[in-house]
Amino acid sequence: MGGGPAGLECALSVARRGYSVSLAEAANAFGGRLRFETRLPGLATWGRVLDWRLGQLERLTNVNLYMVMSFPWTTCSGSSMRAW
Repeated sequence: MGGGPAGLECALSVARRGYSVSLAEAANAFGGRLRFETRLPGLATWGRVLDWRLGQLERLTNVNLYMVMSFPWTTCSGSSMRAW
């Protein structure tokens, strides 16, 4: 799943239920469009949402966080990959 606000929340919910989660982000930082929206007047505090979710995910041992350039694509093959 992606590393935007919805992907972070989904990853956190699924990981707390005990599943293994791999979160891959195409950009150079997690957060999706919220990274840009926090620069708008009055929305800077929304950055705390990203910081908190990332902090929670980093604590969990069943979560792997990847930037696209560091994602181990060779390990994703066969039945482990699903096309939606």
